[in-house]
Amino acid sequence: MFKILNLNLINVNKEEYTYSFKAGINFFKGKNDSGKTEFYKFIDFMFGSSYDISNIPWYENLEKAVMVFQKDGIKYKIVRTKNSNINYFDYIDEPNYDNNEIDFEEYKAKLMAVFSPNEKNLRELRAFIDEDITYRTFTLFNFLGETRQGVVNDFFDKSHEIKYALKLDSILNFIFNKNLEAINQLKIEFNSLTSDVNKIQAELESNNFIRKRINGLLLQLGVKKIFNGKNSSDIYMEIEKFEKMEEKPTNDKVDLSSLEIYYNTLSEQINEYDKIIQDSKQIENDNRNRESLLRNLQELVRDKKDYQYLINPIISTLNELENSISFSRYVRQDEVVKKLKEQKNDVKDEIQRQSSKFKMYSFNEKTEKIVILKDLLGQKNNEIDLEDLEKKKRRIKDIRYELKKLQNSEDKEKLNKISNLMTTLYKSSKEISTISKTDFNNEGFHLEYIKKGNSIQTIIFDELNDKKDRYYIGSMARHTMMQLCGYLSFLVMMIKEDRYPLIPFLVLDHISKQFDKENGKAIGSILAELYKNIDKEDLQIFIFDDETCENLNISADYSENLLLNNKTGFVPFYKPELK
Repeated sequence: MFKILNLNLINVNKEEYTYSFKAGINFFKGKNDSGKTEFYKFIDFMFGSSYDISNIPWYENLEKAVMVFQKDGIKYKIVRTKNSNINYFDYIDEPNYDNNEIDFEEYKAKLMAVFSPNEKNLRELRAFIDEDITYRTFTLFNFLGETRQGVVNDFFDKSHEIKYALKLDSILNFIFNKNLEAINQLKIEFNSLTSDVNKIQAELESNNFIRKRINGLLLQLGVKKIFNGKNSSDIYMEIEKFEKMEEKPTNDKVDLSSLEIYYNTLSEQINEYDKIIQDSKQIENDNRNRESLLRNLQELVRDKKDYQYLINPIISTLNELENSISFSRYVRQDEVVKKLKEQKNDVKDEIQRQSSKFKMYSFNEKTEKIVILKDLLGQKNNEIDLEDLEKKKRRIKDIRYELKKLQNSEDKEKLNKISNLMTTLYKSSKEISTISKTDFNNEGFHLEYIKKGNSIQTIIFDELNDKKDRYYIGSMARHTMMQLCGYLSFLVMMIKEDRYPLIPFLVLDHISKQFDKENGKAIGSILAELYKNIDKEDLQIFIFDDETCENLNISADYSENLLLNNKTGFVPFYKPELK
């Protein structure tokens, strides 16, 4: 149950004007410049939009606006001012609400608490989309403005705004998905595995860092033994040998310049072989291309008598190309390069070892390095099960694939259900509108909702042959009727499910724009059919238009002319004639 009860506008002179509303349809008539669109935007503003009213002429003398609404038997009072960070939120029965000033973010948080479903539904939504989605995102289901009427592809008005467009696909996937429990379980497993992998990789990086540091110190001390994480006792023995070792003369020093020359020679040889291999591969590639062209030519002339004389030369050339393409040379050269690179690495290690071995360290420096070595060796170095780590990574990859598949799956039954409701609402106007009457003269006419692209399509369903064909129509009035049926069907479905952070109302701005006098009455027929599917206490509608509700065949529960009672429009304190 939801209902906005009233909206009280208060100007700087403490003058007030109150709009009272009822459950069901609230209709406001006004000509151009009477503030219809501002009223439309202001309702969104009261429910937390970031619309800046401070420089809008209509609100020049406005001090604040107070709205009272009821949700599930509880009445709330919300207040907004031209300063976005001066707001108020209270239960209607709490006194002195003006003393409870809150900023914009807290204001929205309190509204979120009102319009949120239970915690389980919020957790499912959060787990599915991987971010917190608030009632503000779901206001894309609440507002149909004048500028995007007649749109049936990506038909929600607000979806042209990037902040809504980025989240719409995920929300639709959530709405039309019946695998939420399976997705939730996979997410739990995914998060657990990801946490495990991150911990193991952090430990692995720590182990690798310690090993690298230990081997660097061993190299500086001239110890040839390599620490692999499992041979701590061997390294301790090498350190003891080093500590007992007496200083020896350095006349056995290897000629480092010879090693460096050898290293440079190996580098040059490797570069030369790399060039040869690249050239050979290019030649091979060129020959393969020639072979492909010749085989294509052979196929073209094979059955043509006039070109039989070309067959033998082509075959001969192909044989020559086959003989010239050989991998043995490349394999042999790859092996040579591999061995040369291994020798190069060995020489590099020997240069570093010899440089460290004969570098003169002071007694204190050697002692310091040995102390660090023993400390590093004493640190816990858990053995990592790399096979288990890879297994977890593979499972994470599999879960990602499964999640994507499940999240993109569609609940066909639910899609058919919303398509049927759209069709029912649209069909309700056929006795009063030539547009829908013409459509339903086609046997099997149906509206079909397509989740991908968020579109409404018109189809002709052939039950006998169990097939459907697209039925292309182009009238803007027809598209606006379809779009309105789309909005209403979504709201009925979501309100009944009660699992979304949704405000249960719809606000329409100049919905009659695309219609002529007769077909405009279809709007009233559609709304009358709507309330056969949902109670007026559960879905409130606000319409701002320049037509009367009678001309649109709308049985309004409350109606008001914005220009009566000496008003200038939506905000009665606004005096345009004074400017």
